[in-house]
Amino acid sequence: MAPRVIRPADKLKIVCTIVNKQWHELTVRALIFTPEQEIATSVQHFIPNVPDTLALKIPSNIAQDTYRLRVEGRTLSGELKFFNESAITFEQKAV
Repeated sequence: MAPRVIRPADKLKIVCTIVNKQWHELTVRALIFTPEQEIATSVQHFIPNVPDTLALKIPSNIAQDTYRLRVEGRTLSGELKFFNESAITFEQKAV
């Protein structure tokens, strides 16, 4: 599960479960970015069938832009096993 909308100063949680038992341990990285820069990132080690959470803190000074979320899993040796990338909607916080 992952958010579809981000706002300045948001605290986000991304829940991930590795279901392929052949992948003994993976490093999962979640990244929110624009074409120009990385906004927030989190890295966590996961083992199969054990759900865990990646936490991301969105900076309070972000502005309207095109944001994307990428979640990727790599073996401990660095081999890419999966990734997913999707657009995220930016909404300014109400005052």
